[in-house]
Amino acid sequence: MDALLIGLNHRTAAVELRERVAFTAAECREAAGQLRDRGILKEALVLSTCNRSEVYGVPATSCGDPMGDVEQFMPSFHSFRLEELGEACYRLRGP
Repeated sequence: MDALLIGLNHRTAAVELRERVAFTAAECREAAGQLRDRGILKEALVLSTCNRSEVYGVPATSCGDPMGDVEQFMPSFHSFRLEELGEACYRLRGP
């Protein structure tokens, strides 16, 4: 079973971008639920601290591009454009 991680942190993004992508505790639960409900991830965990925001998950079998879909989800959840993330995100996928 593959898992994925997409996030940004104090090494990859300026504080202004990290603040825009930050999730409250309630938003972490809501975002994880939306990722599951939309069929992007079968299992999802959203983690957000003062230094990082990350989405961990197990891709749903029906999702064609879960990495891209999660990356697009983060700015859409916070109402800004994907292009504003630039190269700030790191991506990992594996067993």
